[in-house]
Amino acid sequence: MLKFAETIRQPGTGIGEAAGIVGQDPVLAAKVIKLANSMFYRGLRPSVAIEDAVARIGLQTLARLSLSLSPPDQHPVIDSFDLERYWHAAHARATAMHSLAKHIRCCPAAELYSLGLLADIGQLVLASTAREAGASEPPPQQLTAALFAHWSMPTIMIAAVAPHHTSVSAADGERLEKLRFMLDIANALCTSAPRPDALPAELRRTAAQMGLDDQRLHTIQAEIDTARQAVTDRFSAAPQHEAYTRLMRLHSTSAHGAAHAGQHAPANAVLITDDDASNIALLTRYLEPAGYTVYAASNAQDAIAIMQQSMPRILIIDWMMPGMNGLNACQSLRQQFGGRLYIVLLSAFVGSDRAIEALEAGANDFLEKPIERKLLLAKLRVAQRTVELTLDLEEAQHQSDATHRELTELNARLRQDATQDALTGLPNRRAFDAYLSETWAAARRHTLPIACIMLDIDHFKRVNDEHGHDAGDRALTALAGVLQTHSRAGDKAARYGGEEFVMLCTHSDLAAAFRLAERLRRQIEQLRGDYPPITISGGVAAMTPDMHEPAQLLRAADQCLLEAKRNGRNRIVMHATETQPPL
Repeated sequence: MLKFAETIRQPGTGIGEAAGIVGQDPVLAAKVIKLANSMFYRGLRPSVAIEDAVARIGLQTLARLSLSLSPPDQHPVIDSFDLERYWHAAHARATAMHSLAKHIRCCPAAELYSLGLLADIGQLVLASTAREAGASEPPPQQLTAALFAHWSMPTIMIAAVAPHHTSVSAADGERLEKLRFMLDIANALCTSAPRPDALPAELRRTAAQMGLDDQRLHTIQAEIDTARQAVTDRFSAAPQHEAYTRLMRLHSTSAHGAAHAGQHAPANAVLITDDDASNIALLTRYLEPAGYTVYAASNAQDAIAIMQQSMPRILIIDWMMPGMNGLNACQSLRQQFGGRLYIVLLSAFVGSDRAIEALEAGANDFLEKPIERKLLLAKLRVAQRTVELTLDLEEAQHQSDATHRELTELNARLRQDATQDALTGLPNRRAFDAYLSETWAAARRHTLPIACIMLDIDHFKRVNDEHGHDAGDRALTALAGVLQTHSRAGDKAARYGGEEFVMLCTHSDLAAAFRLAERLRRQIEQLRGDYPPITISGGVAAMTPDMHEPAQLLRAADQCLLEAKRNGRNRIVMHATETQPPL
């Protein structure tokens, strides 16, 4: 993100270079494609290729979009989600799709790169979304297809990523089968043991039918390996303090600029760019009596400076100027500011070829010299109506973004309130149960040990009755502090209810969890403060092969806790197993 933010501000940065950096980040690529296909920027056909999407929204909008991603929380995901692995797979799949496009004619290679990069974006969205314990969630492929549809992606690409059969036109049927095959083989080549000769037999047969022999598959595999190394370098080169400070400075600058967006020129402002002062004077005499605010520049560089300062939306640019001519100025302005400008090119040369060249360079209209006043004003009335509509859309988008930010912040506070104990600051029972379910599934899948510690304050009712509830609350808070201070990385402590606490120990066997529980018991026994001394009883259990659900682990730890209470309190009891581990 720092590299992108700094690159985008360097003179001469082109659309292709910016798109190449966007293509390294599935999240930013998704946001760019979504914005390019939004009501504000939408063209006659959807933007799928990243370079097309960047060209549509412009580099200035792209810079603000990239910096709107909060640097500290740019890609927040659940603890058990392997973000680096996801990034490796997304880049490898995108590279494979781009390479396959050279051999299987189906869609443009740049569009297939986007498809490969975003084909599993639903998985990342699910990993970044807080869910209530027990809540059902859609399959990642179904969510990916829904997102593609929301972004106005082509129907054939939506069908290619959908988990179920989706009907398409007869003309697209063969292309859809090719797309699905390409995704299958790209995913197969991106596995942890990606030798082409180890592909499933059915995939190899289909590949051979499409002209993909082993040599071509090995070539694609080499390109995937190069992409993997690029991602590895990105993850291993974490930004240092100085780099992060520079990024935050750019982020602040962008926010400051956005805050002053209202200082831009009104919809009737016109920037005239011409090296001939008499032409500027003539146009000014035409425009000012008609109610237009006129800005003037004698060359393209000055015009760009005025744009960055005041942002008039209607531009009249003379074709023939020294240095950067009007055609190049039009291309540069389009590249920086996207479709928000209405550009009219002036030329003394007549002919349809000249007009076509102007329109292809990004101009909205073309006007021949000598300029006819009535025709000029008629064209500018069209330009002003277009700009006013654009400004209305921008304001609506701004309001929508502000509302979205407010809702996001509110939802974050509500999620925190719903999952955090207000007194101790620890996760509450709901949050712990959700974490336990996720961790249990991962431990089962990868055969990893986990253990559970249940703790309860001894005679806590007596504390409240004899010393008051305020003292009891302070004792609970002090105990929670011990759990947070003395637990290991990866352990999850929570207030389970009343005076009962629980801790889930990942990558921990029964003996290690028992030793941790004993340390906690001794630390809590030594607590002193503006509350009476307290002791705890605890039960420890570890996941065993005969346990089939998380509730069994909790019940085993709870039974040990009850036994500790019956045996005199202020002690830890360990769940009995057939083979008792050494302590």
